[in-house]
Amino acid sequence: IADRHEDYARKVRDQLFSAPEDTVNGGIRVEADLAAERMQKKIRNAQTRQIPYMMVVGDAEAEAGTVALRHRDHGDLGSIPVEALIERIATAVRTRADAPKPDAA
Repeated sequence: IADRHEDYARKVRDQLFSAPEDTVNGGIRVEADLAAERMQKKIRNAQTRQIPYMMVVGDAEAEAGTVALRHRDHGDLGSIPVEALIERIATAVRTRADAPKPDAA
């Protein structure tokens, strides 16, 4: 959200990328959009590119070790710890299932 959150965004990116082999074979494909654009534009760009999950981080997420999770089809899925996010993505990859709707999460 702001320049001061870039270090945390990089840390989350690195955690996802280096997910254990037994969790996600070969790690999770992830990139951090640190461009100086408005958050809404970044979300719109990710949806246009069909990025399944978008993580937004700010002060609250950095302090709590979480990310605000969005899904391209289901919208805002709420805040989730990074470890739980890794497991959620791993389950989706293993089962080839899409994300559950927000009320089923």
